[in-house]
Amino acid sequence: MTTEHLILALLSSSVIGGAIGAFITGRFNLRTKDREYENEYFKLILAKRIAAYESIQKLVTGLKTAVLSDDRQPLLAPMPI
Repeated sequence: MTTEHLILALLSSSVIGGAIGAFITGRFNLRTKDREYENEYFKLILAKRIAAYESIQKLVTGLKTAVLSDDRQPLLAPMPI
């Protein structure tokens, strides 16, 4: 093998190795970004659900608040807005 062939083989193997390494790194980064996006999306959905459940809890608490009057009739407290 001549020197030119040896240099060509080394350069082509390093270029191919670099391309394969870049491809693997790119796929890994894309997968990581997709998972980060999914996690942020589910955090947003979870925050909205918690807010909805808290507002439902306030509504139900307002509806359940009652006291008995002197004639034993339940009196409901006004609902908070």
